[in-house]
Amino acid sequence: MRIVVDGRRLGLGQTGVGRYLEVLLHGWADAGGPPSETLVILHDPAGLDLIPNCPNMTAQVRGVGWPGLAWERIALGRSYRPGDVLFAPTNLIPANWPGPSVLVLFDTLLWTAPQGFTWRNRVWFGRRMRLAAHRASLVIVPSRATFRGVIEHLGIAPDRLRTVDPAVAPEFHPRTASDPVVLGARAAVGLGDADYLLFLGKPSVRRNLPALLAGFERHRRNHPLIKLVLAGPGTEALGGPDGVIAAGRVPDAVLYGLVAGARALVYPSSEEGFGLPILEALASGCPAVTSVRGALAESGGDAAYDLGEVGPGSIAAALDRLADDPAERSVRITRGLAHAARFTVAAFAQGVGRVLEEAYTANQTG
Repeated sequence: MRIVVDGRRLGLGQTGVGRYLEVLLHGWADAGGPPSETLVILHDPAGLDLIPNCPNMTAQVRGVGWPGLAWERIALGRSYRPGDVLFAPTNLIPANWPGPSVLVLFDTLLWTAPQGFTWRNRVWFGRRMRLAAHRASLVIVPSRATFRGVIEHLGIAPDRLRTVDPAVAPEFHPRTASDPVVLGARAAVGLGDADYLLFLGKPSVRRNLPALLAGFERHRRNHPLIKLVLAGPGTEALGGPDGVIAAGRVPDAVLYGLVAGARALVYPSSEEGFGLPILEALASGCPAVTSVRGALAESGGDAAYDLGEVGPGSIAAALDRLADDPAERSVRITRGLAHAARFTVAAFAQGVGRVLEEAYTANQTG
């Protein structure tokens, strides 16, 4: 068996999918190497810096500058040789891939939160995701909520689905206020010594940024020195009340420091496929404020402050509670660290490896 990995999301400016794959590859490296010979196909040469140096793992850059569909079908699809199994952590599988494959579906938001997508994306990517899910030998999902969503919206039989808990990069861990990474992050976004709250991610409709900004403005009437940092692609274009810093996409080193140094991560999303920023915050000793339902109940566990129904009032009330009750905040931090510790890199890497071996074996015996 040779594992061929779709590495198109590894590179400069990577977001959640790229971090998911980077953590997986390093998890395999930490275990002494992947479960079998592994070839990572990259679209961005910068991705080479993210590939760990370990036995049985190599990377090749192909089709630099090619549009997505051409890269997928030529650079990736034509890399097949007998005995290969494809690992596709991008919701898509090349139409010309003839061998076994394991697809990762992170969410079903095209169907459950369609207001956040253009109709063209809903039609185009919805059709391609559905075809990929039915073409794949097995499908990995990151949460029980997404497991149910894939059955309901894509019509995939439960016996073809495998839930594998994701893991957090080890760089997300508690840090003191004097840690150079925290100080560097503060300097990078112009925080100075101010206490701050953090939002992390794209400003999608489901993440309720207008409600967050309005709730923060109410909270700031009683806590005028607090600031709110918005970090993630697209946030640089957002305005807001006084005290808001629209940082946009930040380098990983800044991200680690921002999460560890924040009073709390405020993530008022109505729906996610898992909610990895929640888990990253908890692992960093940073409390999380979110709506604890669906997949977010899995990422936040019993540690997150529950917003209930998301709105300016519920956000302001949660932020006031967070600021006014340091004892409860301490309890939430302790719970968060315990919850995040269950999502280990080793278990994640082993879980994905088992599914790949299962898909390969079933193809050989079938």
